[in-house]
Amino acid sequence: MRFWLGFTSLVMVAAVAPSTARAEIPADSLAIIYKTPKDGVDPSSREVDDFGIPADDVRPRQFNRARCACDEAGVPQNVMFEVTWANPSMPPAERSGVPLYAWVGSGCDTTNNIDERNMRCTALDDIGDAIAVDDAERLFVGVGELLTPGTSAMGCSEGLTSVTYGLYTSENAEADLAPAGFVEIDADMKAPPLPTEVTVLAQEGQIELDWTAITSEAGDIDRFYALCATGAGEPAHDMPTHNAEYDTVDSLCGEAPLPAEVAQAVTLKNDAALMDRPMITEADLGDLRYLDKFYVCGQATGGTASEITLGGLQNGVDYMVVLVSADKAGNARAVFVPRLIAPQPVEDFWEDLNEENPEIEGGLCLVEATYGAGGGGINGALRAWRDELRQTAIGSWFVDRYYQLGAPLAAAARESVVARVVLGAVMLPLVAIALVWHAIGLPALLAIGLGLALVRRRRRKLVAAAAITLAPALASAQSMTPYWDDELAAESAEQAGPRWHFGLRLGPYLPDIDDSRFGDPGPYERMFGDGSWMPALDLHRVFGTRFGQLGAGVSFGFFTKTADAYVPQDPDVMTPPVRAEGNENTLRIVPMQLTAIWRGTMFHDNWGIPLVPYARGGAGYYLWWVRRPDGDLAKACPPNMTNCDRAIGGSLGLVGAAGLSIRAEGIDPDSARSMRDSGLDHAGFYAELEVAWVDGFGNAKKLSLGDTTWFAGIDFEF
Repeated sequence: MRFWLGFTSLVMVAAVAPSTARAEIPADSLAIIYKTPKDGVDPSSREVDDFGIPADDVRPRQFNRARCACDEAGVPQNVMFEVTWANPSMPPAERSGVPLYAWVGSGCDTTNNIDERNMRCTALDDIGDAIAVDDAERLFVGVGELLTPGTSAMGCSEGLTSVTYGLYTSENAEADLAPAGFVEIDADMKAPPLPTEVTVLAQEGQIELDWTAITSEAGDIDRFYALCATGAGEPAHDMPTHNAEYDTVDSLCGEAPLPAEVAQAVTLKNDAALMDRPMITEADLGDLRYLDKFYVCGQATGGTASEITLGGLQNGVDYMVVLVSADKAGNARAVFVPRLIAPQPVEDFWEDLNEENPEIEGGLCLVEATYGAGGGGINGALRAWRDELRQTAIGSWFVDRYYQLGAPLAAAARESVVARVVLGAVMLPLVAIALVWHAIGLPALLAIGLGLALVRRRRRKLVAAAAITLAPALASAQSMTPYWDDELAAESAEQAGPRWHFGLRLGPYLPDIDDSRFGDPGPYERMFGDGSWMPALDLHRVFGTRFGQLGAGVSFGFFTKTADAYVPQDPDVMTPPVRAEGNENTLRIVPMQLTAIWRGTMFHDNWGIPLVPYARGGAGYYLWWVRRPDGDLAKACPPNMTNCDRAIGGSLGLVGAAGLSIRAEGIDPDSARSMRDSGLDHAGFYAELEVAWVDGFGNAKKLSLGDTTWFAGIDFEF
């Protein structure tokens, strides 16, 4: 009897011992990381060196819907799990022979019901002996297996957002799972939303898609793309215009696309205006149904985008258009425009102006690129000055250096409006000196410069002497009266008063383009109607005198006007002009002025009257350009379509203004001294009447851009 009891005990110990050993592997003993195929590696590879830890911007695209579908379709998209000991608390002898079971899913260890577990989890390749982890174990798993766990999985479901891959020990093979280590994998298989209604505008050389910005789930959208093909199915461009960051089953594994990848028709908000355009169906799309990236013709960034422009298209050619939204995980959703759309030529402002008066020219060597070409006016004077310089060895050297150094700057000026503005501002004082030099000669110019230097030096000596003589009396009076009534303050202002005057103003501006050279209404009025508000700023260097301030400086303004261009008309058919909806053309003008200024500051400085009348006048150079609907500079071409004149140029002229400034600290004494302490001598408001005669001094080839108008603003003296 004792023998049988002993034998039975040995059998029970032998049976229980392995299970007990298996259960003793503590939780979190294993460290599990996953690696994905490196860039350019075949995703079906099972070579360890072909895998690496994915970067943050790459990781989401490894677990998206397209990769899941490809793997499910039999084209492997592998992931490698690398298993090591994070906390090897058991000696090797005890780990030997302990199996580790791999499961993927959600809550795989929360039930011991095999059927229930199999509904939401899937058993994967396990590790037969835990001792193998000592040398790091690598397990390869397909993305499809990871992202479709359990028998209840509905394919690559958009609802799946994460899965757990874990290694477990078990009491009885597959019943009670005890976690030894696991890793969470975030997945994104939900395609982002798309607009349900779109407005399609056929413009000159381009197509524009507009829609109401998406508010629901907009944060899931990374970019919008547009795909374009001709009515015959050919790509709209030789190369895609943008690098498309989305994945499709077709692009990853070449299998037939899933239904969600096939573009569905979008509702056209302006379908009534497109009734004359042919309808198309999904079957007409060809390769566009697969969202082939070679057809990409436009891009808009961010979920809040509400338009996308498809540029570089040919007028009169029918195009099929597909709109795609994509998220950071590379999921894509698409709709197609159910009509063929053809860009159409329009008549912009520059073309209309040239049609009425072909003599008008654009055009900006470095001086020509910024101040206009031609043999008359300012350019003719500068050329005459150049010829005078060449008569001496030093002058000839100077001219050669100008052409050598100025050539690259001139090239930049021809390509960039901003470069023209900068060069124009920088060169304006130099051009002024050159013109005076040419008019009165170098000796007279040097004499004037020497005289100004002597006057300034003498004035400094007089101011210093006055300061030494009056300092005691001024110090006594300063504590008694406000500074604008204080003789000391007045003399101090004489000594160390404002050296700069800065103003910021705003006023209406209507360029005098429609002058006597055009009919009534002129091209500007026909296209843009009225004027608009123009901001401007003034900066003058000033010097105090007994009779106020004298100085010189610059002014800059910016004017823009936009309107829809016109549908071209048959010259033999007299019909009212029709606007081409969405085909905006834009006129921009940058007035630049170099002016002298007189400011009657003595009324305030001497008698405390906070009113400063002023006058300024000088030369103005107004840079202008016109952009057509596709954003390029407008062009006016003769019938033979050669030597097109680009819509950019400048007009020179004279400007003058008179106004009144109010020094505000005279109204609010409490803030006067604190303003002085901050570095400002005076601050206030001003209003002026400005008259500009800017038409190239009557040059029939130049635009007339002058105006008689008013401005109001704020100014500072420091």
